Amino acid sequence: MAKNTMTFTDNRNGKAYEYNIIDGTRGPSVVDISTFYKDYYKTKHSYIFKDHNF
Repeated sequence: MAKNTMTFTDNRNGKAYEYNIIDGTRGPSVVDISTFYKDYYKTKHSYIFKDHNF
């Protein structure tokens, strides 16, 4: 059975981000990108937090 997701790939570094597809009762299906910024920012800036304990 196919997953109900969409994968975005950053072509600069090859990292992939997977997001759910939401099916509504009316209108087209949409991609839930509510965590996109958090996922991208955490990956892009993870070196900042590497040597720190928070």
